[in-house]
Amino acid sequence: MKLRERVEAVQDWAILNSSGVPYILGVALRQFTEEVRKRYPDNTVMPMCGAHFTKAGSVIQFLAAAEPYGRSFEKIIAEPEMLARAYADFEAAEESLKAFAVKSQEDEEYREFQYPAFIRAYDAMYASGLLVDGTLISGEKVFSSVLERYPAHAQALRSFAQSEGLTFNARYRRAELRFAKEIEEGSVSQAEAAVSLARDFYWMHNNYKNVSALPVSFFAGQLEEARKESSDSRDTELAELDTYAEHRAALCASLRREAALSDADYETLTWFGRITWWVDRRKECNLIANHLIGKHLTRVAAQHDIPYEDAAFLLPWELEAVFSGKRTIDSFNLSARREESIYFHDEDGEGFFVTGTESKELWRKISPPVSSEDAEIKGTVAQKGVARGIARIVPVAHHPGTFNSGDILVTGMTRPDFLGLMKKAAAFVTDEGGITCHAAIVAREMKKPCVIGTKVATQVLKDGDLVEVDAEKGAVRIIERAA
Repeated sequence: MKLRERVEAVQDWAILNSSGVPYILGVALRQFTEEVRKRYPDNTVMPMCGAHFTKAGSVIQFLAAAEPYGRSFEKIIAEPEMLARAYADFEAAEESLKAFAVKSQEDEEYREFQYPAFIRAYDAMYASGLLVDGTLISGEKVFSSVLERYPAHAQALRSFAQSEGLTFNARYRRAELRFAKEIEEGSVSQAEAAVSLARDFYWMHNNYKNVSALPVSFFAGQLEEARKESSDSRDTELAELDTYAEHRAALCASLRREAALSDADYETLTWFGRITWWVDRRKECNLIANHLIGKHLTRVAAQHDIPYEDAAFLLPWELEAVFSGKRTIDSFNLSARREESIYFHDEDGEGFFVTGTESKELWRKISPPVSSEDAEIKGTVAQKGVARGIARIVPVAHHPGTFNSGDILVTGMTRPDFLGLMKKAAAFVTDEGGITCHAAIVAREMKKPCVIGTKVATQVLKDGDLVEVDAEKGAVRIIERAA
């Protein structure tokens, strides 16, 4: 069956929002299909996946068929030996990729950077990291199936889903708090601290389109805000972060004894915490890699006298064809791609782009509009609590529109570039995601109510609606519609 026919046969899609351009996202789509299949032939995560581009890549919807996506996780979580092998592969590839990031910083002109070698390291990291990505779809199902055997301890056992180690957001916060303390003690200047943070966390707000390094001035501003907090609250939070991993390990060990977990169930639950951390570390590597791919694209586009905006809307292999003289850049309808387009890629390397009316028609099949104003909004509780506020529909973090402290963040799925909005929000509501997704991790860290996996929140809710997020029951209720 041809790829187009396979796409149209899918009944249920996972749709994840971000920003992105074909060149940078094209690398990831290839890794998602071809590289995973090549490296782990018995554990393919996704036989095909794609992206819907609008607003010149300022909004994309990443597309994956939900059923095989979720099934891939159910398969691998039942294979501890395979999980351990993939995790070891990931850790080795993570170290290699981060070494390229260090070399890139030392080589600011990017003259000696070995891009093909970097891509091989990125492929290895991404492929091993992707093996557990299906947890976004079926992680809660698998996790809950274990907890059902221990009803008296089910709520407490959810602690196992917390990250085994500090997430990069928590690591950044720890570094920020330490520097704030050292600045007040006079052992480091604020300027020196900001430079250090920029060196280590410049990639934090990247996605598949925006790949610029955060400036030192950003971190100087963050330090200034941190210094406004009371020293007692900073010290308390810093102590919690410094002892997080030890405290979590001790908690899980005590829960194992109290609930009398079987060895097999304990191993499964332990993997969930490790996978939460694994997914977060893969995101960090991915953001760093996107930055390096963006630097590479900027350099080669300039060398061939091609505008960056044009090069970005070509897939990597299409741009190579232009460089080699096999195709001309005018042979690609880039203006149509920027306006609206859909691209799909499969495990055999087959792909197709559609634009214009054809793209709109295919998108209506993939994501039919939710017509009922009274559609129920229910999902999975990622962090308990109840909050009321104004709903703000934010497809991508870089174009949030009006967003005030206490508003309710409603989006397809959060990514690291949403962190600024998440700090201001009273609660989070997403269409997609599972217990190890970014929104769930951050909600637990920030202790804010969060309901994930609603499927319809961004379509049913309107920007400006007054809503109640009941993250005790996993429901979102409209109190008053926006005018």
